[in-house]
Parts: sequence; structure tokens; C-alpha cells
Amino acid sequence: MLFGLAVALLFGEVALRIVRPVPEDHLLPFPYRHDLLARIVAGETYVRFDADLGWAPNPGAVRRETGVVHEANGAGIRAAREFPVEPPPGVRRLAAFGDSFTYCDEVELADCWAARLETAWPATEVLNFGGPGYGPDQAWLRYERDGRAYAPCAVLIGYMPENLNRTIARFFPFYEPSTSLVLSKPRFQVRDDRLALLPNPIGSPEQLADPRTVEALLGPGDRWHVPGMFVPGPLDGLMAARLVRTTAYHRHAADPEGGDLSYLRAAAAGPAWAGTGDPEAFDRALTRRYEGRGEGLELTARILTEFARSAERSGSTPIVVVFPRRADVATSREGGPKLYGPLLGRLASAGVATIDLTGPLTEASRRGRTRDLFAPLDHYSPRGNEVAAAHLARTLPPLTARTCGAAE
Repeated sequence: MLFGLAVALLFGEVALRIVRPVPEDHLLPFPYRHDLLARIVAGETYVRFDADLGWAPNPGAVRRETGVVHEANGAGIRAAREFPVEPPPGVRRLAAFGDSFTYCDEVELADCWAARLETAWPATEVLNFGGPGYGPDQAWLRYERDGRAYAPCAVLIGYMPENLNRTIARFFPFYEPSTSLVLSKPRFQVRDDRLALLPNPIGSPEQLADPRTVEALLGPGDRWHVPGMFVPGPLDGLMAARLVRTTAYHRHAADPEGGDLSYLRAAAAGPAWAGTGDPEAFDRALTRRYEGRGEGLELTARILTEFARSAERSGSTPIVVVFPRRADVATSREGGPKLYGPLLGRLASAGVATIDLTGPLTEASRRGRTRDLFAPLDHYSPRGNEVAAAHLARTLPPLTARTCGAAE
């Protein structure tokens, strides 16, 4: 019996190696990007390690990617000029915080909604503190450390619907294994009905070189972590063992809070926020989290609310600006509900002002083509940024009049 079982296992292993039902780099342990980490350590990347925030634009860095120039000034703000700490006389200063949609990835600085808003609203400057890959927690922490000192009359809190998933993460590759952001981040937790910060335990990027250290320090508290994601197991010489491990990972990665298991996120599938792989299943799982299954909704609502409260205490008008994905615009165009509706309700109940760009982008898509509003990787195209800026130029003046003055 033992001999027969061994022969069966042997033939099964040989068959798996010949057929290869799953690509090698989609099997656990996933490839660990030591090459990218080495470039970060050497200071060769546009984004640098930041012990407080996880990462931030490298001050003074310039990056050219797919023909687009990305430039950060000496304060790590996306800008081609420096800003004095005190706003110049006669200029209303706004500051924006958020992820790559706030930052305006995939377009030149002049095409970014922030630059276009400056043109559309005279005597206004917008300091763009957006950071690629940021979650709402990092955006808030950057405001507290870097942005408050610039005394903005209004604080724009950029929010993209997938950001809810990032609030429950501590190491970005646990959430998105294909990412180039091989970096850790802080996160908040709700304890005793209050937000408690779980700081980034990594003090230098060199600590991230060992996946075992990474999983030991950052796995606890990260909802996307599955043990052994990047660390080899004792039976990994067997293809069958790796397939079993990978199947278990996919069941967790589909929805770490439990629920939909149909969205099987692959290691090289692309950016998770875009719903790569199975977009419909991704949105079903995301919708469940917005319905309150797990800690994501509660945590995200509290972070955005406390961020707004902090800005108010400093004399600024806080406004959450929702940057919808291509999928959100397509759903709106078809008359479907907003999956992030429960979050909008929570913010409204807390008295936090919001501007949702889904409406104007949907109207623009009806007058043309949805794809014209988005760049190849699904950030906004120059046209999408133009639509966003025009809507903000109309809606911001009355909302910010108390702290920013009347529109000219």
C-alpha cells in the first residue's frame, strides 16, 4: 500500500511538472523583489523609505516613466517649485493628501487636476502631498507631520474606493504581491472604541531584505498576510505541496475577512485597485467590506473622520474628495449603486463634507467615451483630470468660503 501510494505521488508530481497548471511565479512562495528593495536602499527610486509613513516621494527626485515626467520639490510635494511655509499674501492655499489618484500618476504635472484647479480658481495654489500607493492612514499621518505646517485654508482628503483595503494592510506586497512598493507601513486599529496607531516596526529598508523577518514583524495585524507568502516551506521541493499552499493563500486573498472566494488574486495579476483578474468578483468582495463585514469600513470611516477633525482644529476646511475608478464610472453610467455608499453615509452622519467626482466623470463619459477619461493603467487621463478640476473649481468655493475667502 505504501509503495502504491509513493508511486501515485511520484506520477502525480511528474504530471504536475509537465502540465504546470499554474505559472511558477504564481505559486507560493512568491518571488521576493530583492532587486527593487536594493534600488530603494541605494536611493535610486522616486519613492524613498520613510520610517513614519512607510514611504514618500524622494525630495528633489525626478522620474520619467512611459514618457511622463514625475518631479518632487524639496519637501516631497509634487511640484516644479518650492513653497514658503507661510502662504503668500493674497493667495488661498489648499493642500491635497491621498493616493496616486490625488498625486496624478500617469500624467504630466500640468495635466494634473491640482494644477488645473489653480488655473481655474484664480489666486489659488494647491500643494499636492499625494503619494503613490498611499492608504487614508498614511495620508492623514503625512498631513500631521508635513502638511499642517503649511497652514492651508482647506484640506482635500483624496479617497479612491479601493483604499478601504489598504487600511487593513501593513506590508504592501502582502496585499499586492506584484507591487514595486516593497515597503512596510503603519496602520490604525480600533481599540476601546478609539483609534490606536500600530506604528511601522521597520526602522530602515535594510530590515526588509529578509522575508522571514518581514513576516514575523509585519504579519501580525495585517489582514492580507498568509504565513509563508514569501518564505520557502520544508516541502516546497514538491509541486503538489506548493499548489496546496497556493490554494490556501487564494482562499484568504479573495476576502481576508471571510466571504467571497471567487476572486483569486494572482501574484502577477496587476494592480489590485483596478480589479485585475476578475473585476466583478473583486467588486463583490469589496462591496461586502463596505457593508461592514470585517473591520475595513469602521476603520476607514474613523480615519477619514478624525483626519477631518484634525484639519478643522487647525482652522482648515476639510473635504473628502472621492476619485472613482473606471469600474465605478461604468457602474454609474449603467445606473448601478455606488459600492462605497455606506462610507458616504457614515461621513455625512459625522458632518464631514464630501465631493464625489463620480457624477461629473459619468456625465463626461456619456458625452464621449469612458476610456478617454482614463490612462492605460486606469488613473485619470489629461481629459479625466480636466473634468475633475472643473467640477472642483465649481464646488469648492462655497464649501471653503469661511476659511479660504470668497471666490474671485
